[in-house]
Amino acid sequence: MGMYIRRQLVFVLVICLLSLLLGGCKEKEEKETMEAYVEEVQERGQTIGFHKVNAYTTEKMVRGVINSTRYVIVDVFDRNGNYLETEVAHYYTIEEKTPLVSSRQTILTIPFTFFLEDALLTHSHTITLSASEQEELQQYILTTVNDKFPKKIIQ
Repeated sequence: MGMYIRRQLVFVLVICLLSLLLGGCKEKEEKETMEAYVEEVQERGQTIGFHKVNAYTTEKMVRGVINSTRYVIVDVFDRNGNYLETEVAHYYTIEEKTPLVSSRQTILTIPFTFFLEDALLTHSHTITLSASEQEELQQYILTTVNDKFPKKIIQ
């Protein structure tokens, strides 16, 4: 009777170890990031302007290849802080030997970024967002992108 219980115990342990090992080999979960930041734009070492950026990015591994989707709202300013335009865009990239990229963009004539209304345009910096602010920013970006393109791209 003791030998039977040992075999059962060894069998259960082997199954548990295999489950752990195989679980570690699964493809990565989807990774999401929400960002709000100011970016200094330089050309030949000179500041030529600034971008206020809201971005929502997802990355996931599909059959060993990283697929990324990036939704951005970019308010563009000259080096004196004068507003120029806003770009709303959706980028989709499949990272293969030769990356496959598709994008949709539109230009607006009013500032559209969120959480950056009072951000100083003096240097590049990131705004730290709480979990609820990140969720709010994600919804704002997705709603804005869906509103700006005639065909809905986000379910």
